[in-house]
Amino acid sequence: MANLKLNVKVSFSDHRVRFSGELSDGDFESILVNYNGLPLITVKVVKRKFSFYIANAKGRMPRNSLFTFVCNGQQLCDSSCVVLPEDALHHGGDEQELNIQKKLEEGLFLNKKGGFSKYKLDQDVKKAYLDLYNELKYFLKREFNFSVHVTHGTLLGAVRCEDFIDGDDDFDALYLSRKMHVDDVVSERKAVFDTLKKEFKVRQGTTGHIKVIKYGITIDLMPAWYDGEQLNISSFTSMDVSEICWDSVAYHCLAGERVTSLFCYQNFLLHQYGKEWKTPDPSYRSKHGPKQKKNLEILKKWDNF
Repeated sequence: MANLKLNVKVSFSDHRVRFSGELSDGDFESILVNYNGLPLITVKVVKRKFSFYIANAKGRMPRNSLFTFVCNGQQLCDSSCVVLPEDALHHGGDEQELNIQKKLEEGLFLNKKGGFSKYKLDQDVKKAYLDLYNELKYFLKREFNFSVHVTHGTLLGAVRCEDFIDGDDDFDALYLSRKMHVDDVVSERKAVFDTLKKEFKVRQGTTGHIKVIKYGITIDLMPAWYDGEQLNISSFTSMDVSEICWDSVAYHCLAGERVTSLFCYQNFLLHQYGKEWKTPDPSYRSKHGPKQKKNLEILKKWDNF
């Protein structure tokens, strides 16, 4: 049995309960975390270390909380009675226990963003996503002559299983700009943001994308541009390409409806998710290289909005 160290850190600025652990031995790729015997989250292990967090943790961890950790079917040591400090209170000033047990019993799970989601989307939610996607495509084509395509996890699901990926908690789309420098893309994004407000509710995304909201759901809309050497998609992707075929698209089926992607989608999926991109990996998280980090620093500045 491998030894597991579990440390709990609380960020009072954003009310997150962050768990970080380290395995003293073993060669594991992922860990299944259970809460009081119910599956909570699967997390990736990198160099024997892992972490996950619960967002919006505006209360105390129940004193009977029991976390167990399973690797390759083998249960590791557990840590019980993980309690938040006494000053980790609800925003209203009253102490409140985090009702994690109830959420898990309702069939929700902890996603990689620290929130609780359904493992499988309902058909009406899928339809709402696709309706909003089609409205967004029409709107940005009319207003800016932009092409709008599915990307990242949404594209992965369309290609891999012609449906939304189990456990995916968002819808990823991009608009293809003809600007070639990230500073120009930022300026153009302001015009896109302001114009979208005419028909949609919009919010500023923390990674430089635009959150487009309607029907009670949200699409993460990312700016994409070709800088002469690389295809850049928001701050998530910088991929070497020899050229962009502006008018060439690929068609896919997603939950029974047709969606489009950039023509180079297979190279993109290989670049973004690695050679095992066809294999489901619920713990996958994007890694930012130097170029993406530079783009992130520029794109996340919404000060002039």
